[in-house]
Amino acid sequence: MFIKFSIPVLLVLLISGCVPPEEEKYTSARVDLRLPEFQNVYDIVDKQDLDSLRVLSTHPNPALRYMSALGAASIKDPSTLTWLTPLLTDPFEEVRYMAAYAFGQIGNPASVNTLLQAFNQRDSISVNNLVNRHILEAVGKTGEENMLQFMSTVQSYLPTDTTLLLGQSMGIYRYALRGKTVNEGTEKMVEFITDTRYPDQVRLMAAHYLQRASNISIENYKSRIANTMVSESNPHIKMALASSLRRVSDRGSLDLLLEELKSSPDYRIKVNILRSLGNYPYILAIEPVLEYLSNENLHLAATAGEYLINHGNSIDVFIYREFIRPEMHWLVKSKIYSSVLKHTPVGYARAKSTISNEIAGLLRNATNDYEKAAFLTALSNDPSNYKMMKDLGFEGSQVLKSTAMRGLSHILKNPQFNQVFGGRANNVRNEIISIIKEGILLGDIGMIAIAGEIIKDPETNLKPLINDTGFLQSALQTLSLPANIETYNEVKAAIAFLEDKTFTPEKALYTHPINWEKLHLYPDTVQVSIRTSKGLIKLDLYKNKAPGTVANFIELTESGFYKGKYFHRVVPNFVIQTGCPRGDGYGSLDYTIRSELPPVYYHKEGYVGMASSGNHTEGTQWFITHSPTPHLDGNYTLFGMVTDGMEVVHNIQVGDQINEIIVVK
Repeated sequence: MFIKFSIPVLLVLLISGCVPPEEEKYTSARVDLRLPEFQNVYDIVDKQDLDSLRVLSTHPNPALRYMSALGAASIKDPSTLTWLTPLLTDPFEEVRYMAAYAFGQIGNPASVNTLLQAFNQRDSISVNNLVNRHILEAVGKTGEENMLQFMSTVQSYLPTDTTLLLGQSMGIYRYALRGKTVNEGTEKMVEFITDTRYPDQVRLMAAHYLQRASNISIENYKSRIANTMVSESNPHIKMALASSLRRVSDRGSLDLLLEELKSSPDYRIKVNILRSLGNYPYILAIEPVLEYLSNENLHLAATAGEYLINHGNSIDVFIYREFIRPEMHWLVKSKIYSSVLKHTPVGYARAKSTISNEIAGLLRNATNDYEKAAFLTALSNDPSNYKMMKDLGFEGSQVLKSTAMRGLSHILKNPQFNQVFGGRANNVRNEIISIIKEGILLGDIGMIAIAGEIIKDPETNLKPLINDTGFLQSALQTLSLPANIETYNEVKAAIAFLEDKTFTPEKALYTHPINWEKLHLYPDTVQVSIRTSKGLIKLDLYKNKAPGTVANFIELTESGFYKGKYFHRVVPNFVIQTGCPRGDGYGSLDYTIRSELPPVYYHKEGYVGMASSGNHTEGTQWFITHSPTPHLDGNYTLFGMVTDGMEVVHNIQVGDQINEIIVVK
């Protein structure tokens, strides 16, 4: 097949050449982690030893060259581009595509021409399609709009050219994640999604583009997209299209969404529709939203509650309040109270006080920390309750402490703050600064991290009132690295913000070697059973794709670390997250592990990934996805997949627990 790619003349003809004599004995770039030389490469990457990695890039063994590029993809250091460039023309396809992938991971705009020169324009037997696919994706992570224009106008790929089409669609999508779009790109993605001859992998990327691109218009395509959503049989594509229809507000699209809301058996599609309703006229959307407040599926009821918080109005607050029932789950109840408190007009001080007292009573009678935290969050919807954050949260659990500090942030950013306090507004801000300082003195790392976030956030308007960073400097001295690296960097960023200096984050150091001896007691696919308070979840862990992460998970599991840990974060139709020793997302142990970011993708449901606060800051926390999440690709270590028990994953809520994890040898 002759492939024509209408982009600048920088693209060159198929690269050919003789294989050097010393490489003739190698027929593949196969990696075997049982061998010490391959383990050594992972240890080099773990230590971020770029000089040793560079030396490996010219090794006679193509598997080691492949691994040098793989390591560069995880480290993301621009200095590696000089020695990655020759690997783009390596005799082995595996090395070439890994080098292209690494270029995209590093994301340097200056590397686009190098990538284009490596693109093989002529190919009569499709042997280079995988390399070309990764080049297209890498251009999407690095290029400017002119390259996007060319990529979007390619017309020569047939619906059967799956690999190249996937590269094209992923390239356009990666551009969109960086805020770069062109009309031709949107038109191409609409073509992909509305023509079912294209492979589902390509159509999924197109659907996520329409869902996530921040600055596109689909007004000219809304009927085609809406009709495709209705007829679509793939639930992952359908739910993304439902989200994309938030970009329009015509009655026809709304009617189709509401019909799908009634008929769809998949709660995830319904969640996305409820979120999309926020962009349609309130009068047309509110009735179906209210119906879902009492839905037996907690994800749906909670999402309906979020609608009231984000899109409710002052006229109907007492109607919202009537939906609260004693038997209602605390998560939904807290969201309804949040909406009532938020939307009750400022002038109704007595009503707000009454509502706040009701919420405070529910908090005091709550049976678990997450329930208490939910009601404390509800109280933060009225700026007048700023003292309650301290009184009801600072002496509580770690979960409640961090929630209280987050509540102060919410209060400071409330649009009605100045209206509520009038001429006292800055005096109250000063009071809140004093409360924040008290929270910092408690030495709680979650509170300190959130305090840093509050201070450096321009929306809180605290900078003019803080003349001395001494209290933050003192907080830095109480933090240990790398365990508290997230908190440390938040405080450093706050200091830099106040002092008008450039912030350079502290990098996590090498602290936790891979336990190869432990790892090799297990087969290539490590099977795990997780017994939770909601049922059993079974996983396969990808030992050969993320050995350091899997080894760490096994060690923590065998030590009993995960027993009793809570699922502290649940986002409907996104993720469930656990593994925090504090239970609020700010906990860690006294080490970090490296990010492992090979070209594996979050394009299905049930993937297991590591939570992090930046590259190489992972430790104990991990998540499971409810559905495809391609915006996580290349940034969050993917180390496993659910093989059984997705119904349990979908039922998990905040506060559910891990009873036991068993790793099968």
